Amino acid sequence: SVGEKNRLRAEADQMQMLLERANKLVTGLAGENERWQTSIGHFQGELTRCLGDSLVGSAFLSYAGPFDTHYRSNLVSGWLAAIKEEQLPFTDSLTFAAFCAKPTDVRQWNIQGLPADNFSTENGVITVRCSRWPLMIDPQNQANKWIRRMEKSQLRVVDLKSRDMLREIENGIVYGLPVLLQDVLEELDPALEPVLAKALMKVGNREVLRLGDKELDYNKESFRVRASASREI
Repeated sequence: SVGEKNRLRAEADQMQMLLERANKLVTGLAGENERWQTSIGHFQGELTRCLGDSLVGSAFLSYAGPFDTHYRSNLVSGWLAAIKEEQLPFTDSLTFAAFCAKPTDVRQWNIQGLPADNFSTENGVITVRCSRWPLMIDPQNQANKWIRRMEKSQLRVVDLKSRDMLREIENGIVYGLPVLLQDVLEELDPALEPVLAKALMKVGNREVLRLGDKELDYNKESFRVRASASREI
């Protein structure tokens, strides 16, 4: 019938349109395939060089923090020479900041007030990634402002003269809040030693930290301490 004929023609037109769209999609993905193959090769190369790069990155994170740019550069050169001597694979153009931080994170830190020079970026990576609580020598108050903007309203800011210093740190430990200990001097309150040393104890299935005469459940997921001093100590 005429109706059946028209239905079949409309269905054929619809299928032809879908086929044309599918051809366009396949043609477009052909270029993506080349990009994906390039990316796979790039990532495979990174995996191969990961051993040497990780050695340098972890050494930098552990030992380079106190030193200036020139001394850090000499340290990295020495480490790379030792890795090359051992015939371990590594990236020739390796930089600590690029290896240990995402460009999007660094850009966000810059927006939050971290200076964009390479030395400050390295310091930012160390501050965020180190396993021990960092001490920031901050004569121009730049690091202090950056930490405040990065942590926002959750940040607890205390100094050694604060009456409620231990209570704020206690809340940070239990509730997983970041703490900024500012204006640090040569001597610290002995009560802070367990916090700074991460002197954790296992009590059943709990990880606790003794602060004063209290045993506090330790929120290791989000609790962190950063200390700042306006001059070298």
